[in-house]
Amino acid sequence: MVGIIVISESKASNELLSTVRKVLNRRRLPGIKAVTFKTSVKYESRQVRLQKLIKKMDDGDGVLIMTELFGASQTNVCKKLLKNQNVQVLCGYNLPMLIEVASLNEKTKLPLLCEKTRDVGQKYIKCVCCS
Repeated sequence: MVGIIVISESKASNELLSTVRKVLNRRRLPGIKAVTFKTSVKYESRQVRLQKLIKKMDDGDGVLIMTELFGASQTNVCKKLLKNQNVQVLCGYNLPMLIEVASLNEKTKLPLLCEKTRDVGQKYIKCVCCS
């Protein structure tokens, strides 16, 4: 199972995963953890905490880290941890992506899981207009 870390700077990751549990009618989401990285916490402290969490969550299939926004401080922390590890980072998550990753992480390899999750996020972004 791929470990999934969903990072936000507020409680958004916790709330979105709570919604995913309701949508999927699950009490738990195995292998998925929400993490809050407040901007007031030093960069190095966030990096150490994330490194420990990656080590804890990687059972050999790797870890997918999902961050709110490419270029944000949380993503920059993650970039330094990509070397020599079975870790991928996916930036800019939404609810369809979290539902997809929760549905697939137990049976899909890391690279394909990252691609499929990204594709679902893009697929469900629509502009709906009334005439």
